Amino acid sequence: MMSWAALRSAAFVRLVTFLATVLVVCALLPVPAASPGDLSASGVQSAPGTQSAPLALSAPVAAADSAGGRPVTGLSATGLINAAEMREPFFRFALGLIATDSLGVWTRTDLDRYIAASGEPTRLPLARMVNVERRVAVGAERERRAGSVVERVWRIELTEAFTVPMPYSILGYHPGSLLFSHEVILSEWHLGSPDLAFTIDGRERLFTTAGLITVRIDAGYLVLDADGWLDALLGKALDDAWTVGFAFGRVNGRLVGVGISVGRDGRKTYGELDFAKDEVMAHGRPPARALNYYCRPWTAPPQGQPDRAWQFERSEDDAGGG
Repeated sequence: MMSWAALRSAAFVRLVTFLATVLVVCALLPVPAASPGDLSASGVQSAPGTQSAPLALSAPVAAADSAGGRPVTGLSATGLINAAEMREPFFRFALGLIATDSLGVWTRTDLDRYIAASGEPTRLPLARMVNVERRVAVGAERERRAGSVVERVWRIELTEAFTVPMPYSILGYHPGSLLFSHEVILSEWHLGSPDLAFTIDGRERLFTTAGLITVRIDAGYLVLDADGWLDALLGKALDDAWTVGFAFGRVNGRLVGVGISVGRDGRKTYGELDFAKDEVMAHGRPPARALNYYCRPWTAPPQGQPDRAWQFERSEDDAGGG
């Protein structure tokens, strides 16, 4: 029989292990967005057409019909995004289409070829991908907001609505699932190269940016559905998250990306993905917080349209295994 001291020691080890796991889960999941009182953006825009740090591909993307293309403010087709700067090949593929202003439709076969040429595996469920389309925005799609206009629209078609475990594991455990709709439509906003003034610990910090882009989800959904026991245990530290858009660009010369979302209670949250490490970052570093706060207004629905967050019926297809 174990002694009382041994039992206490074993219980302490289990407690410490459990608390460490909880802390890591808290660190890697979406965090509340900064409020205007915590974070402010100067909104000082660079002149249209200002050249910024280069952004392009390490493996070629076959350009489809690029008629009607135009220079992309803040992005350049020269230089490379290689695996050292962005490990996930699908993200390199998507940003490369923007950098080269490529228009057209890319099939699953095209994606497979690109990923094979990149030499890097993907974490994303691309086996469910049918095609990716990037085209010129027309008519009412050319929405204007705060000096920016939607000029490109994306359509991502999947084989079906489905659910998969969260691809970014925490200590070998996936703390929830991602729900994808059969189709996702997105609007692409180019926001130039503003200077962002960020106040932290009573001290204002200034971030220089280049080529800020926000992509808003206009139809379909991408949802983080947290496991119930973790949701109950961690409360606000772990929220289900409805993704309203993504933002990325160079901040102080480094490529930064965030997913912008809202919780079921309407709380504004976001998550930072370190492109180089291919990891979700703890609590969002200051450049990501600034990027989230500045770009979030372009993820709001068009004027006169209702908020789409959490407005969907979860069908059997949605709940199906990945």
